[in-house]
Amino acid sequence: MTEAVSALLAPLSTAFAGAVGLRGWLYDRAWLPIHRLPVPVISVGNLSVGGTGKSPMVAMVARTLAAGGASPAIVSRGHGGTHRAGARVVSSGDGARAQALEVGDEPVMLAGMLLGIPVIVSRRRAEGGDLAVSGFRAGCIILDDGFQHRQLARNLDLVLLDAGNPFGNGKLLPAGPLREPPSALGRAGAIVVTRADRIGSGPRQALEARIREHAPSVPIFHARTRALGLLDMRSRAMAPVETLRGMKVVCFAGIARPEAFFQDVESAGARVTAKLAFPDHHRFTSSDAKAIAAGASSSGADWLLTTEKDAARLAGPAGADALDGLGSLWALRVATEVDERESFEALLRGVLA
Repeated sequence: MTEAVSALLAPLSTAFAGAVGLRGWLYDRAWLPIHRLPVPVISVGNLSVGGTGKSPMVAMVARTLAAGGASPAIVSRGHGGTHRAGARVVSSGDGARAQALEVGDEPVMLAGMLLGIPVIVSRRRAEGGDLAVSGFRAGCIILDDGFQHRQLARNLDLVLLDAGNPFGNGKLLPAGPLREPPSALGRAGAIVVTRADRIGSGPRQALEARIREHAPSVPIFHARTRALGLLDMRSRAMAPVETLRGMKVVCFAGIARPEAFFQDVESAGARVTAKLAFPDHHRFTSSDAKAIAAGASSSGADWLLTTEKDAARLAGPAGADALDGLGSLWALRVATEVDERESFEALLRGVLA
């Protein structure tokens, strides 16, 4: 967004900030109703509209809790999906039973990654949480993208900030990417700086100093993204990430921060011959497929590579035409690792105690 466009939208951002402030004030004083579940709730969220590595963090938290015997379930809003009424089971723990067009790409992706962990979509997250407890006997709930969803009480708010672009242009929607001002960090239970390995010590210290202005006593953790493997979009088989070394690939992605995906691929040792970025949650068409295939042909690429979130959209009927128009297509599976692993896991265990 250019500065000129941002300036034109500034009055709308002022109105949005007023509405956000009033809503928060009402929740802070318990004048708006808050639903409480009989099990612990951990929210994974952010201040901005996407691009912080939230889905890999949700997956990591879920795996950590499951390994400790906590029986977690994930409840998501299902952004980008058409489902509206009531709670919808995306997965009972045995893989996705719904399409991204219906429930959104992130829940479908998480369902495919996290076997044994239920995934539920609900606009009213309280309904999804109730279903997780009553239908799956969940011992804890992971609220995907829940920092602003204050209608459901939570025991821990994990707030993610991207190291390279933590606050965007510093403005609230629609003039900027922020859903809430940085002062909202004071409400967090812990702050996770994602892709922390992508910035130097100077910018890292400056970012932490700015965080401390708003959240002086909130613990700060640092996370990085690691490529785990490759998913064959046709056979659904997995290949080791080492397969990428020296490979010539064309990368394409319709996510909030496609450049982060491109960096992950290059870090894995691939030779990226072309990079194609599409809007976040983009629904690919046969025309897109032709453009992607043309890029692969002209650059002599061995493979086409996308993100696992994009793969969730391409796997359903809505992406069938695009998939049919492409050749060797793979998706990169990534994972989040927290540098302060022991203390981070202790924080999660403390919520369940």
